[in-house]
Amino acid sequence: MVWICHCFVLFFLLDSFRKTKEAFGQINIVCNNAGIRDENELDAWEKIVDVNLVGMKYLMIMSCLKDC
Repeated sequence: MVWICHCFVLFFLLDSFRKTKEAFGQINIVCNNAGIRDENELDAWEKIVDVNLVGMKYLMIMSCLKDC
């Protein structure tokens, strides 16, 4: 199964966790494997921070919550 998930958008993370739990019953392992880089990093700074830091923070918080 494949789901597209923009990790810096909380709705997509919640939806991915819900779909995974529906399909498999539980989540045993969560791996942070997202990151982007841009050749012109100054112009893309906000998106880089969103994906590389904010998205990973959301993922780790949600992986600890039982009701997600």
